[in-house]
Amino acid sequence: MTFLSIVSFFDPLLTSDGQSYHRLKYKQIIQEQVTIGYLTKGGVSYSDTDNMTPYERQLAYDTIKEILKCQQDAELKAYQKIKDSQNSKDPKTLSR
Repeated sequence: MTFLSIVSFFDPLLTSDGQSYHRLKYKQIIQEQVTIGYLTKGGVSYSDTDNMTPYERQLAYDTIKEILKCQQDAELKAYQKIKDSQNSKDPKTLSR
C-alpha cells in the first residue's frame, strides 16, 4: 500500500501551536479509519476506508458517532426508567 502525499499551497505548513499540519492531518485520517473499522466490527475494513474520499470517510465517521450517541442515550433512559420504577415500588416511599 502506498500513501500519496499531495501537498497543496492551500494547506498551512504549521498549525497555530507550531505542529506540522500534515502530520496532524495524517493522524486524524488514521484515527478515522481505525475507528470506523473497529466500530463496524469489520463491516467496513481499513482498506475500504482507504478507498473512500475524505468527505465519505468523515461522513461515515460522524454517522457512526451519532448512532453510538443515540444508543447510549437510549440505554441511559432505560436505566433511569428501571431505577425510577424500583424507587416507586419501594415500601418506604409508599408509606410516606
